[in-house]
Amino acid sequence: MERHDPPWPAQQQPDGSPTVPQAEGSRLLTAVREGDIETFQALLAQGTPVSAVDPTGRSALHWAALKGRSEFAKTLVESGADLEKTDRDGRTPLHLAARADAGSVIQSLLNAGAVADVRDNHGYLPVELASAYGLESESHALLEEAMVRLQEEPGRSAVRDVVHRYIEALKAGDAKTLHALSVPGTPE
Repeated sequence: MERHDPPWPAQQQPDGSPTVPQAEGSRLLTAVREGDIETFQALLAQGTPVSAVDPTGRSALHWAALKGRSEFAKTLVESGADLEKTDRDGRTPLHLAARADAGSVIQSLLNAGAVADVRDNHGYLPVELASAYGLESESHALLEEAMVRLQEEPGRSAVRDVVHRYIEALKAGDAKTLHALSVPGTPE
């Protein structure tokens, strides 16, 4: 008997996480994107893995963060979703929650241990994305969390100084300094 490969390629991320079109993972991602809580809960009850990602590398937790769906995010975190999984732009769910001004999702992610001082592929921290989108209230919460983490880590004084300068510039509304600190390689 001749062996035939399936008509679609097996799809995995470099870390082994499955990508769509795997049926259950695809349905979970769709349920989160569309806010379909019944399908979401049913899929999780059936044991659908929360690690599936779409072709952009976004997981269900990324989509919950981007859409501001705090109930979905909390359930995904409790189900073992990776807080630090990055999409193709190097963005974690916290980056996307910051961009979306999703305060309750941001708080859930931080409470679960999400790292606030991770830069994406373009060099941006979650707080810098929040500032870029004009979301200053969320920026303050993210910066405070980033500062706490930075102060707890020895040897990170240069980064701590930049974050401190960023906080002061944000409070003062100093757009020139904010831009200089946000864009890698930009002189002040």
